Amino acid sequence: MSADADWCGQCFTSLRPKIDTPPETPPAPSPVRVTADPSAMEAGTAMWTCPTCGEENGLDLDACAVCGTSFATLFRQDERPPAVDPRFALSRSLIFPGLGHRAVGRGADGLARAVLFLYTFGTALLILISGPSSGPVVGLLVLYGSLAVALYVLTALEAYQMAQGGGPIVSSRVLLWGVVGLVVLSVLMAAFTILSAAKS
Repeated sequence: MSADADWCGQCFTSLRPKIDTPPETPPAPSPVRVTADPSAMEAGTAMWTCPTCGEENGLDLDACAVCGTSFATLFRQDERPPAVDPRFALSRSLIFPGLGHRAVGRGADGLARAVLFLYTFGTALLILISGPSSGPVVGLLVLYGSLAVALYVLTALEAYQMAQGGGPIVSSRVLLWGVVGLVVLSVLMAAFTILSAAKS
């Protein structure tokens, strides 16, 4: 048998030196799991946990029932958000609400906040330009102006917090319902103003 043989010619045992291999890393846990909720366990319902708000959702839901985060987000968790200095995100958001969210990789959330800010600020500006003449109109001006300022400050703080690795302060679903509430309130106040003007 040759001294540089790789295996034994009689028993076929490998003669190569053994190389220590690093232990294999265990696979990452699956984002889909069976919930510990006893009632759901009895029904055999598999659940998934929303990465944004922590809500337990059934597999029949494509999006979180609380915040609307897509089920597909679970499979994108390995994608690292861009590393952004919190002060940079804050300054971008102070330039215009939503830009800070875009800088930290949350463009959809930033768009929702930008649209809501434009709606509240634009409405307050239109009321101010038209000249508020009655109590309800002045109330609308104060309401929309206050909401625009609050949203401006909140969005900046939220962008700063998200750049530090935190989550959003207000979910996009809450913002959506806020817009719906503002539209309904505006319609009611406009109707009230028109009726009051017609009676006088």
